[in-house]
Amino acid sequence: MKKTEPNKTPTVDNVENNYKHDETFTDYVWSKKNIDEILGSKYQKGMPLGYNDLVFSFYQSGWGFNNSSIHANTTLTSMDYDDSKLINTGWGMPVQVKINDRSVSVKDADYTPSVVTSRYESSKGVIVTGYKYVSTENMIAVMIEVKNGSDEKVSAYVKANLNGNVYETAADGNTLTAKFRRENKDILDIVATGEGFKANGKYLTASAEIAPGKTYTFKLGAAFDRKNADKNILKAFFDDNDPIKTQRTSFNAWFEYNIPYIDLPDESMEQIYYYRWHTYRSQIRLTPSDTYVITEFLPNVAWARNDNAIVCAAGHHIYEGRWLRDQKYMEDYMNYWFVRGSSAIYLYSSWLPEAFYQRYLTSGDESISRYYKVLEGFYDRFTSTHYDDSVGLYKINGGSEGMEASVSDPNNKYQTFRPTFNSYMYANALAIAEFAKMQGDNEMHERFVLKAEEIKTAMEKLWDGSFYRGWHDGAETYCDVRELIGYAPWMFNMPDDDAEHAEIWKYLMDPDYFYAEYGPLTAERGKAILELYDRHCKWNGPSWPFATTQTLIAMANVIRNYENQSYVDADDYFTLLKNYALTHYNDVDGDGVRETPWIGESLLPDNGEWIQITERSSYYNHSQYTNLMITGLIGITPDSGDELKISPLVPKDWEYFCLENLPYHGKNVTIIYDKDGSRYGEGTGLKVYVDGVIAASSETIGEITVSLSK
Repeated sequence: MKKTEPNKTPTVDNVENNYKHDETFTDYVWSKKNIDEILGSKYQKGMPLGYNDLVFSFYQSGWGFNNSSIHANTTLTSMDYDDSKLINTGWGMPVQVKINDRSVSVKDADYTPSVVTSRYESSKGVIVTGYKYVSTENMIAVMIEVKNGSDEKVSAYVKANLNGNVYETAADGNTLTAKFRRENKDILDIVATGEGFKANGKYLTASAEIAPGKTYTFKLGAAFDRKNADKNILKAFFDDNDPIKTQRTSFNAWFEYNIPYIDLPDESMEQIYYYRWHTYRSQIRLTPSDTYVITEFLPNVAWARNDNAIVCAAGHHIYEGRWLRDQKYMEDYMNYWFVRGSSAIYLYSSWLPEAFYQRYLTSGDESISRYYKVLEGFYDRFTSTHYDDSVGLYKINGGSEGMEASVSDPNNKYQTFRPTFNSYMYANALAIAEFAKMQGDNEMHERFVLKAEEIKTAMEKLWDGSFYRGWHDGAETYCDVRELIGYAPWMFNMPDDDAEHAEIWKYLMDPDYFYAEYGPLTAERGKAILELYDRHCKWNGPSWPFATTQTLIAMANVIRNYENQSYVDADDYFTLLKNYALTHYNDVDGDGVRETPWIGESLLPDNGEWIQITERSSYYNHSQYTNLMITGLIGITPDSGDELKISPLVPKDWEYFCLENLPYHGKNVTIIYDKDGSRYGEGTGLKVYVDGVIAASSETIGEITVSLSK
């Protein structure tokens, strides 16, 4: 591990990423997949496309979502086809196509994360294929391929325009220039052009006569830039003989470098693993200050403040982002919250310091501890506003935890001593204590260790003898409902390992309390309200990925670290994780089959129906999945030392699995299990590779410890 000397409190100017992972890594073929192919299917209308570097970001007041941000992969989310439009993507470049003066209509469309393909075929054999994507250079690219399979010459006509809040459009030859305006401010310039096109007013038009047996391709592009549109990136598109292949290759390249790959015998769990990495990549936003944040919503939302960043789920973002090979995203995210000083950090409870400590355990980079004084200020601010010294606990309303309209606080009006917030502050205190110790500040270390112990002791006031419940400030009894947040303390291994506290786990797999096919419920079934709502946020029973994530982390901890419980085991963990994977689908095309990868805000736990399908809900980045696969299912247990413990919770009848190219402590780790040796060709059993060299092995699936120093 890297060691650092004590450092002054970071500022924007003196903070930099001093820890770079070795960019060389083993390129196995055991589990590497093409994400574009894995996620490609028909009618995925909610799926953002493109490589996704942000074109620009700004704050929009109010609750409107249309055009509040132009995200390089969200400009293609609103697919709306009719008889006069071959390709219409809402904001961007709608295209109208006519064959022999008759508008053509789309009969079929294929969607992948990188390219949408639309197709029209006439009864006489004229085939029109449209391709549209957002390039890595923030360019909308459109190709209209007309293949004349008829016996007669045909006339093809293409008309395109720029829509959205565009004004001052100017035409010059084959080029349109325009400005995009929001709230009376010029946001960016646009250049749109096409080979063989002519600019007329606000339109680009082109036509071609196509002989029998011949094919003609129209190419259109629109380039964006914060200050000046760039025609050079358009030229690369027009000069490319196979731009679709280039686009798909560049789309997959980011994932090939950054993410650990898996290979599983369960197709849905594997598909959702890659889907969630795609959704995560879609939420990495480059701000106008050229730093990255991780967002929850693809469209801008009013309560997010600047850059569309919301702290509520930031802990989830860090738990997952720590497994990316390129850690500039996490470094920028740390700076955003703790160095740049966004006041939005106090709008919701969070376990941010603990999450960054988990990032340290993953990377082994002790230089992260240089933030410890900033973290102290964060902690003390919450203490000054939310701590009740007479009780020894922190109080907050459910809405300020992102858990609106719960059964225990339906109107978000109570200041409540909640298991979640107090568990977060317990874990944050221990994280700050460890960072202070790394920086040689023993006094602060002891202060925060004591603070954590005090919270742990006071938390027993929320224990009713078999469950952790909330307690409203000034009330004389517990909240009259068991809620899933009662499991949050085990997310941080806080409760004692004894028979009394273990009893809480008997409720989780019980259908009379929390278990459901697409659960768990957020409130015990007898008190839950399970129905479709006229609003998004209600934690009064529906299944929420946010809470499901926390519960699965807690469950893995209790299975691995607690000896005095017998209520849940590895099979139960897999059951809940599998159920959670199956929630990640939606019936987008309305044929009654839930087959389109999807992650939203909340769902009905008994049938998997998502509540309130809206633009803001798609790709809701408010939970984890990939980290649950890495640390929970495969069993990676991050630690500060030079050993790596792996304790899988996979089914006993699995014949193979693989986790490949995992960045860990500056090393590259790959884990394979092959029951009979036929899957990977490396013999039988469980094997762990460090930087391409086998470091440990076992004939059976079980806990295995690997030395990283050998």
